[in-house]
Amino acid sequence: MDSQVTLVNPDPLVMLFSRDNIKGTELIRRRGGGILYKVVPDETLSSLKTSVYRADSDTPMAFIETKNICGRDKITLRGGTRQNITDWISGYSILGSFPMTFNNNGRRYIWRKNKIQQLNLYNDYDPENPIATYERSKRRVIDGGLKSFPASLTLNDEATEIQDIIVISLLVVEGRIRGDFRPGSYRKSLSLWPDTIDIVANRG
Repeated sequence: MDSQVTLVNPDPLVMLFSRDNIKGTELIRRRGGGILYKVVPDETLSSLKTSVYRADSDTPMAFIETKNICGRDKITLRGGTRQNITDWISGYSILGSFPMTFNNNGRRYIWRKNKIQQLNLYNDYDPENPIATYERSKRRVIDGGLKSFPASLTLNDEATEIQDIIVISLLVVEGRIRGDFRPGSYRKSLSLWPDTIDIVANRG
C-alpha cells in the first residue's frame, strides 16, 4: 500500500495553488506569501492555450496548446521551438499513464503517481527519493466543519535549481491526468472549486 511521501529537507520550498484549477491559477509561496508563478488561459472552441509566467516577468516561460479532438498537443518553452508535448514528455498520452519522463540539461526526470494521488518527481540517479512532490487539494471535516486545503508543490534544494521546468512539467502532467486542458473544461471547472486565497493566507 502506498503511503504519503515526505521530502527529506529541513527547509523545502512549498508553493500553494490559489485555485484548484491548474489552467488558471497562481502559485504562492507558503512561507511569507508572494506569488511566484501565474497560469493564464485563453480558450477557444477548438483549443485551450495556456501561458505560464514567472511573477516577475511579462514574458511567458511556456506556452501550452491542447486540442479538442484533431491535432497534437503542443508546447513552446522559452527560447525553444514549438514541439509536440509527446516529444518532450515521454508517456504523455490520452490515458495519462505513468511514469512520465522528460530530459533537462542531460539529466532524466521521472514523474510517478501513487495510490493516494501524490505526484512525485525523481531524477535518474536516485529512483527512491523524490526531489518534488505535488499533492492535490483536500476537503476534510475538522471540529465538525468542512475545511479546504489547497493543492501544493514541494521542492527540495536540488529541485529549486530547476523549479521553472518542474512547474511547467507538473502543469502538463496533472493536466493530462485530469483532462483539464481539454477545451470546454476550463469554465466548467471554475464553478466546481471556490477560490482558496483565504486558506492560503491563513496557513502562513
